[in-house]
Amino acid sequence: MDYTNKFVELASETDWNDAAKISQYRLGLKDAVQDMLALVDEPKEFSEFTAKAINIDKRQYARYVEKQHSPTTHRSNSSTTSSTSRPPITVSRPAISPAPPPALPAPSAPSMAMDLSQARHLDSE
Repeated sequence: MDYTNKFVELASETDWNDAAKISQYRLGLKDAVQDMLALVDEPKEFSEFTAKAINIDKRQYARYVEKQHSPTTHRSNSSTTSSTSRPPITVSRPAISPAPPPALPAPSAPSMAMDLSQARHLDSE
């Protein structure tokens, strides 16, 4: 919310349209909020976009708080055991170390520049 308020204050001093504001505003959002926005239809109006971003951020924070206050004990999958149930069967297998995966080339950062190498030459007609 603080980021949004400051952004709106500064953006009011520009002549940016909604698309430009959205583009620049998105850059300052938390990665997790940006990830969630990528999964939904993007509003065209800046005010709707900021409202959606704030809503996502609030929900993610509420979930974070919820996880912090949840019990750390794990429940067993079988809550009821019968006195006639058999103990689980264990099978011992020889330890085999898996082959390492093939090395992949390091990912490169996506470029924001347009690739004009495939552009066709257009004549003046």
